[in-house]
Amino acid sequence: MIPSRPQVEQIAPDAASLKAAGKVSSAAKWKDVGQGEAALWGVCRGSREYQVRVDLRDMAAKCSCPSRKFPCKHALGLMLLAEASPPVVSPPPRWASDWLQGRRQKAEKKAEAAPPEPLTAEARAAAEDKRERGRQRRLAQREQRVTDGVRGLELWLSDLMRAGLSELDSAPARFFSDRAQALGDAQAPGLRRRVAEIGELPGSGPDWPQRVLDRLGQLALLADAWGREQSLPEPLRTDLRTAVGFPQRKDTAIAQGERVEDSWVVAGQQVEDLELTYSERTWLLGQDSGRRALIVRHARGPTGFGPVLLPGTVFTAVLAFYPSALPLRATFVEREDAMRPALTLPSATLGEGVDPFLGEAAAGYAALPWVGLLPCGLRDVVPLRKGSGWWVRDQAGLGLRLTGPQWTLLAVSGGAPVDLFGEWDGDRLRPLAVAGEHGLRRLDLAAL
Repeated sequence: MIPSRPQVEQIAPDAASLKAAGKVSSAAKWKDVGQGEAALWGVCRGSREYQVRVDLRDMAAKCSCPSRKFPCKHALGLMLLAEASPPVVSPPPRWASDWLQGRRQKAEKKAEAAPPEPLTAEARAAAEDKRERGRQRRLAQREQRVTDGVRGLELWLSDLMRAGLSELDSAPARFFSDRAQALGDAQAPGLRRRVAEIGELPGSGPDWPQRVLDRLGQLALLADAWGREQSLPEPLRTDLRTAVGFPQRKDTAIAQGERVEDSWVVAGQQVEDLELTYSERTWLLGQDSGRRALIVRHARGPTGFGPVLLPGTVFTAVLAFYPSALPLRATFVEREDAMRPALTLPSATLGEGVDPFLGEAAAGYAALPWVGLLPCGLRDVVPLRKGSGWWVRDQAGLGLRLTGPQWTLLAVSGGAPVDLFGEWDGDRLRPLAVAGEHGLRRLDLAAL
């Protein structure tokens, strides 16, 4: 499948590469452009000629230019050219077929690689026992650091409540950043992120005190729960540790989690810069099951997350959901390579209106009080501007406040009812995808 322009924008490593790709995407700058079963190729003509190949199975690319960016502007330009004017299907030239064949052979060898010589049962047991003792020792040390950090957080919250919130919008930035850093040093990155996010709210709008208070309440709830971790039900205990910053093991989800096979629509994606790493958050919607699944991946760079998940596409996969009081996060057990354009949002994932959604959200908060974001699918809603704020209104006249790309949503809808999917943070809905008479369009920030 040749990627659409929004999908190429998602693949681009940065805005500069995408801008440069636009300049080399005209047919006059290319020769010997072709398309195969799952590949594109062509020669870009500039000060020199560069041979460009793109494997459409996973959007991997190779170019003979010296650029260190992946994909380079020539590969992005070839995809934009192919999207605007699909090339004729033809056999690939030798320089393209050798690369494609090499990739496939490497994948096959990796799959067929012989396992190492097995250890004896006694050696395996001894090695595993040693590893387990090391894991438990490191885990106990980290848990103690987190406990110390939580105690400091509780004192900070008590001082803040005693002083009140009225002067918080004029407090120095370090008031929040110092506490966030202390939690980072205590190896509680989840709590660190929440404190940093609260620091961005004072003065952000007329209702900022209420929004700050809500999030401080969640922090206090997390701190209190950490002191009673051992008494919590197992799914909620797992959620608590995840919220604090302990990673969930993928193999645990695959071994113990509920499995769901379906055709999944990639409905939205957000990439965050976490200073030392990048985080990718992708929502999948099951066409038949009606399940909403959150795929979270981390990488050292903005493009190193693994096989591309392109918003606006659909593919078949088996997902395993992580154990949780509110199972949303999932991981792949099996996945097909082929991605197809998605034309609409799955009807099974859309609610009939705002009131039923708020009831669903209330049940979600009851099950997992500190859940950060909830998926929200609404059928036949109309975006509108009221005063200085933006809303979506359902057929019953009830509405939800919006944040994010409001003008784009209004332009896509044309003022007519549309189906909408987004993330609900307890106060506002961030639209990620909209479906109307013109098909499915992504609205996450990376597409704008």
